[in-house]
Amino acid sequence: MQSQVNFSVPAQDLFLNPARDGGISLLNAAEFFWRPATPALIQGFAASAFEEVNYKINAYLNVTKRHKIFSRAVEFNTVPVLLEHASFSESFAMAQGKVLLPGARFLKRYCWENQEDDLDPEEQLVSYFQECQSQNIEASIPLCKQPLPKNLAVAIACRSITNPYAFIAEALPRLAQIVECGFRGDVYFHFSNRVKSPHPSVQEIIADLFPELVGRVFFEPAPKRYDHVLTVLDLLHAYYQFPTEVVGSVGHLAPSDAMFRGHDGYVESRTILSMNAFSSSLVALRRRALRAIEGKDFSYLPKRFFVTLSDGDASIVGAQQLFEMLQMFGFAKVAFDTLSPLEQIAIMVNAEMVITPHTANLTHMMFASPQTFVLALGTLQTAVHRWDEYWGFAHVSGCRYVSFFADFDTPDPKTSPSIDLDGIVPVALSDQTVAEILAFIVCILGYFPNLPTAHSLFTLAGRLIGVGECDHALQLLENHSDLVKTHAGLCVAKADCHKARGEPYQEIAALYLAYDLDKSDVTILLRIFWGAKRADRSDIMSWARSRLRQDFPNRYGLIVKSNPWVALLP
Repeated sequence: MQSQVNFSVPAQDLFLNPARDGGISLLNAAEFFWRPATPALIQGFAASAFEEVNYKINAYLNVTKRHKIFSRAVEFNTVPVLLEHASFSESFAMAQGKVLLPGARFLKRYCWENQEDDLDPEEQLVSYFQECQSQNIEASIPLCKQPLPKNLAVAIACRSITNPYAFIAEALPRLAQIVECGFRGDVYFHFSNRVKSPHPSVQEIIADLFPELVGRVFFEPAPKRYDHVLTVLDLLHAYYQFPTEVVGSVGHLAPSDAMFRGHDGYVESRTILSMNAFSSSLVALRRRALRAIEGKDFSYLPKRFFVTLSDGDASIVGAQQLFEMLQMFGFAKVAFDTLSPLEQIAIMVNAEMVITPHTANLTHMMFASPQTFVLALGTLQTAVHRWDEYWGFAHVSGCRYVSFFADFDTPDPKTSPSIDLDGIVPVALSDQTVAEILAFIVCILGYFPNLPTAHSLFTLAGRLIGVGECDHALQLLENHSDLVKTHAGLCVAKADCHKARGEPYQEIAALYLAYDLDKSDVTILLRIFWGAKRADRSDIMSWARSRLRQDFPNRYGLIVKSNPWVALLP
């Protein structure tokens, strides 16, 4: 029996409109469609040994920060639904012969399958979303009103049962969500018929987290048909099928409309929304995982560790050099694949700092504590193609996810490889990069290196400020007062620290030192003016205004135009 999916048909005949097409109903009214959430601290730094590579990395990071990172994370609800006349493959479910939108991979496949069509497949998708929105202006996913059939099972599509990280990230959260709603029947995971059996860790984590389901969880190859079956619907995937009048707009959370175009459904908008979003099913899985380790002793696991592959090779040039230095600060090597599922959860829950290659174990950030630092080592390639895949897992826990993007382990590291031709290229850490990462780590741990130049101090202080470590950044700057007092940028960095600590007078003092070193930078003068306003120092405000009026008349004119009261200061 083959999955009946014809990608050549119009989108409205391929994809299920859950509010109109039938075959799907909610077990209970959804508490919310989406809601804002406190985001994780996510930061990335250019750490190449080559100036031109750092330029490319910083250009990408700046675009991401200016146009892609929302002011809040977005939690989308994942809701149990009853499907009628359903069929399952390893990557999607169907009802009434139409596919429930499963996410970005399936939409990419739709576009790939139709790339030679006369009509642009991306435009066809956008038109489909617009049509759904107009149809659903007064519609919603129906509630199930009839009694549920006896012996009703749960079915969950699995993209992978041989990769435990993919299973934990995608399929297992759906089980956690539906079990949290009180379901106690049989569960079927459907996977590719090219695979014979699940990875042992997959079965082990189900037994550890869902002991009440022992003997009632089954793995069956796809395709599989059901007259009636329960599954879960991630409302993130249905967001663009409904108008903002029904589901609300996330547009006000976006930093600009240059790349996130609101509710239009274009691939760029869908991608940006996904990178800022996470599903409530991940929250449900985190809750269950934390309960599973309660009362168990995991004190033997390290709190500071360097993640390696199971063969002990970190697969990163320079990683061993970095680790040998980190050993002096209590770091141990950990191969995730050698840990049991509960140990993998516990080590993240209790971790103080994790150093890891940019690999699939980053899914376990969902189990970390909000205080945990997760430092990932990657390249420009991982920044562009893989970085944002793991943001949602960081948002779930609220941990601090920091990436250092270094060099390619290639004969010519200045040339960017093609992901299509070369795949993900390994990372190389130069001696300079190792020193920079080490300095960053030890400062967070409360140890402060002696730096030889203002440039190296400025870089390190800026990174510490960028991850909210302003107390440590201030200590570092005060330890290098001789360098600070001769460098305007370092004075401004010190002012940033005082501002974060709620010390307005010290902030103004540091800014004045910066202004004294560089009177050509109008932003320093503006910060003195507005800082004095916050500190209620009218005398400093008047002084700063007079300097603005004399030295930067055009800028002063713009300020007065938008703030007429400035001209009335004594």
